[in-house]
Amino acid sequence: MSGLFFCLLFGFASDLTRIRYPYVLLGSAITLVGWTLELAAVKHIDVSTGLGWPHQRYAGIFLLLIGFSIELPILIVWAGSNLKGRKERVVGFATLIGGSQLGNLVSANVFIARQEKCGFKTGMATGVGVGCLGVLAVSVFFGGLWWENRGPEKRESDGEEDSGDEGGVRNVL
Repeated sequence: MSGLFFCLLFGFASDLTRIRYPYVLLGSAITLVGWTLELAAVKHIDVSTGLGWPHQRYAGIFLLLIGFSIELPILIVWAGSNLKGRKERVVGFATLIGGSQLGNLVSANVFIARQEKCGFKTGMATGVGVGCLGVLAVSVFFGGLWWENRGPEKRESDGEEDSGDEGGVRNVL
């Protein structure tokens, strides 16, 4: 229920304000806090029982769920609203949704039970790294959209040629 609540809340807020980047960044920050809590709890796990700091682990998983629930729907809508044409949308959605399934491939290779007694430190650290990479990728995407939105007047004043701005269509930031 919490994932649904935050998905709807931030989806409505991003639609109301007509911007997506800050909300995706907020979802990424919440996700990174969750991964960090999980990673920090690993060193306090008792090998014999497999327990240790259960409240911190629960909070980390809870924050991961909330962050993912904020990010993914807004990212899909953001990409879809900036892709022009039917073919671009089909390829863009297929790449986005198919690429998000690569997490299954990564997790199968970093959460290895035989190599780590308990805690899955490698998996948690990989989650933090992939989360940071996601923030970088979203920021680059935002920068590219911002660059395209600068308009023909600004490009001409910078000495660039007009790229045939499609009738003044602006990208959603």
